Amino acid sequence: MKKYKNIGDITINGIIKSLITKHELCKVRELWGEFFNELDRYGLNPKVISHADPKKTYVEYDFDNKDLRKKKTYKTFGNDVSNFRKKKRK
Repeated sequence: MKKYKNIGDITINGIIKSLITKHELCKVRELWGEFFNELDRYGLNPKVISHADPKKTYVEYDFDNKDLRKKKTYKTFGNDVSNFRKKKRK
């Protein structure tokens, strides 16, 4: 399990799964804003990097205590949401 700066055992996938549980009927674009808010709440210093193609827009966030940063594109986030929702229905 990847440990993220200042949030212990919480993973990015765990954050996404939690959002899906809290906001079952929300569309991906609505969850995207909530995802940013959760990253901010956990102190991961998120920044949205816009792109002309909205699917290539991404959120960059702190990864660990060594000043590394990771990113999650809107497209990948949408795929994650879709996959987690499918698994939840089974």
